[in-house]
Amino acid sequence: MCIRDRSYEILLNRFVILAAESSVSGCSIDSSVSVFKKLRDEHKLDALNQDLVFYKNGTGISALSRGEFQNLVNDDKIASDTVVYNMTPTMLGVFRAGQWEIPFAKSWHGQVFKKSA
Repeated sequence: MCIRDRSYEILLNRFVILAAESSVSGCSIDSSVSVFKKLRDEHKLDALNQDLVFYKNGTGISALSRGEFQNLVNDDKIASDTVVYNMTPTMLGVFRAGQWEIPFAKSWHGQVFKKSA
């Protein structure tokens, strides 16, 4: 079974959620990469860039490189309650339950991005 264009959803004009109803095959992986490339070209959504960290700021959602995000943590510009986006879930139910928007202190981000001494 190959993934077709209709098996994705764009959330908050920023995130692409791609789902399959059954196990994922080589064909569906190839198809999903094609979908992501199309979305990058048409909507400027680069789902293939795994270096980005997404978080809420006062004006919306920002995306920074891991190094830039670490600098914000070092400068105390990321609070424990700053909402970050967990882009690692593999189950659609996590997104449907809103468990991908979580406070920095309760996320994997809070474990990885520690303030430098």
